[in-house]
Amino acid sequence: MTVELINPDGLPKPDVYRQLSIATGSRLVFLAGGVAALGEPDLLVEVEATAVLD
Repeated sequence: MTVELINPDGLPKPDVYRQLSIATGSRLVFLAGGVAALGEPDLLVEVEATAVLD
C-alpha cells in the first residue's frame, strides 16, 4: 500500500504532519487538523462547507 501525504493549497503547511493522507490499495482518506473554519461545532457541516470531494 502506498500513502500520499498532501498539504492542500490554502491550508497551513506544518512541518510535522500533513493535512491529508491518501492510502491506495484500498482507498482510505485521513483528514487532520480539526479546527473549525466556520466556528461550527458540527464536523459534517464543516466538511460540507470546505471540502471538495469527488
